[in-house]
Amino acid sequence: MNALAHYLRDAKNRRDADETNAPKTTFLIGAGCSISSGYPTGQKLIDTIWDDNPNHPELASLAESDRNNYQLVTNAVPKARFRRALDISTQSPESSLSKCAPSWGYVILADFLRTGLIDKVLSFNFDNLVSEAAAIIGYNIVTYDLTGEHRGTNIKFSRGSVIHLHGQIHGPELYNTEDDTDKVREKVDYAFSNSMSDGDLWVMGYSGVSDPHFAKIEKNFHGENTLNWFGHSQSAPNPDSNLWTIRNANFYGGCDFDRTMISLAKKLDQWPPEAFANPLSIISEGLKKIQKFPKMQSDNSRKYIELNNHLVQVLEPDIHRYKSKVTQLFKDAEGDDIDALKLKEKAIREWESGNYIEANNLFLRSTSINPYDDDAFSHWGANFMDEVETVKEEKRMPLIVEAEDKCKEAIKRNPGNHHPYSVLGNALFHKALLKDDSSSYSLFSEAGEYYKKSIDIKEDFSDGYYNWGNSVWHQSGYTNPVKKLKLLRSAISLHEKAGSFADHIYIRSLISRIVIFREISIFSKGKEKKNSDVALQSMMKEVEFLIDGSGNTEIAWNDSLVYLSNSIAGRRKKFILSLVEMNAFG
Repeated sequence: MNALAHYLRDAKNRRDADETNAPKTTFLIGAGCSISSGYPTGQKLIDTIWDDNPNHPELASLAESDRNNYQLVTNAVPKARFRRALDISTQSPESSLSKCAPSWGYVILADFLRTGLIDKVLSFNFDNLVSEAAAIIGYNIVTYDLTGEHRGTNIKFSRGSVIHLHGQIHGPELYNTEDDTDKVREKVDYAFSNSMSDGDLWVMGYSGVSDPHFAKIEKNFHGENTLNWFGHSQSAPNPDSNLWTIRNANFYGGCDFDRTMISLAKKLDQWPPEAFANPLSIISEGLKKIQKFPKMQSDNSRKYIELNNHLVQVLEPDIHRYKSKVTQLFKDAEGDDIDALKLKEKAIREWESGNYIEANNLFLRSTSINPYDDDAFSHWGANFMDEVETVKEEKRMPLIVEAEDKCKEAIKRNPGNHHPYSVLGNALFHKALLKDDSSSYSLFSEAGEYYKKSIDIKEDFSDGYYNWGNSVWHQSGYTNPVKKLKLLRSAISLHEKAGSFADHIYIRSLISRIVIFREISIFSKGKEKKNSDVALQSMMKEVEFLIDGSGNTEIAWNDSLVYLSNSIAGRRKKFILSLVEMNAFG
């Protein structure tokens, strides 16, 4: 972070000195930046469209595999319905979007624009969070909307501006489909090429996986300047791309937008932002810009003119006193943060060592000092879930409830963190196993929803897909034969997805699919059974090659099935162990 901050500052100093070829810095932001501000994810929009239009004919005509395809789903409904899904209808003043507010990451981004550390921001987002943050800190930002821009590729973007590539919520158009984006393709291409030829590109909150814009970056980046890509995932988007072989192309994984921006601000000595360290100065500067009060016939006009000057003079001594107090408050908070961080780190070490009770005490002390740390609450929930595995069955439910509570607290503080959704899914999954009654079906379904939310945030979260697949698989044991087969097929699809993202989970997901196909074969007939058996034999050959080089496949199969049975429970576990007992794959 020190090197990145130094690079930003050095580039700004060179621009301020009018140095020839001084690089400009452009930030490219995607939907991931706005989640902590309360903005819905792409998957949330898809779900809202389906919920709001259950009988829409074009939606109904989509294939099962396309039901979560963002472009196809949003293109299937009229524009008014899409805007409704975004919750920005003028008939809905209490909409969720009206409650969205800029996060600290956006405040700092706007402050970087104000101070000239950043030249401009390219935004894929429909929200106006950059502009709102700029207004909060007293910065008058220039906004471009390419959907309403008629100058083609002859635009000269102002320094300190934000460019909405596909529209904005209060603008004339929201371009969300391929046909829509074709209308601004030349202008978007120009914005990319112009930014990357002029200087450095910093990417945040954009996965780069599901749309054609990654190819634009790949095409326009040649290594003369710098590409810094910050991803929520640990792995770079399209890791096999030639982009990552070019010099000066850097990927930083595991990055949260707000935390990354706060860290940068601290390293650049721009923490806290001036508007928070000294808000009275913003008011004073604003008053100075206002033109003198016009001369009127009234005798009071002279007093109004004097009042404007008087207000500025009155504020001056308070500005310095207030700044001193606020600076001290931030320093005190910084000290508290360090104490809380040390306790959290110690709690995590105790948790990883299996000392769950001591970890609980440390998490309690950490969150008492810093009650806003979502990461501490999330790991606290995970600690409770690991403790569940060490106690007798009758003592498990209170621990599960504690885990649920801690994860919900984490989500309140940061809805953009995938981890608490995953742990909350695990808590509901285990609750369903413990109950093992008519309520288990809905609990497994609810667990699946939370796994799904974790994947919405972190698209390559293999454990999320795997756990979701297990949840659907267990859910199939509590329903009728028709629904059962549908759920089993869905579980296979999720396990396949899990294996495609991570090598460490591939063999587990492969064996899980084989067992599920075996279950389909047992409970189905005709074509369904035949297709299942064909898939089963094909995957069995692959797994035999992978798990046993000695040729002793019977031992390898049984060992693998026992291992799999240890990762699940309940009715599915009994089924797997029965397969081992009957040597079903021998």
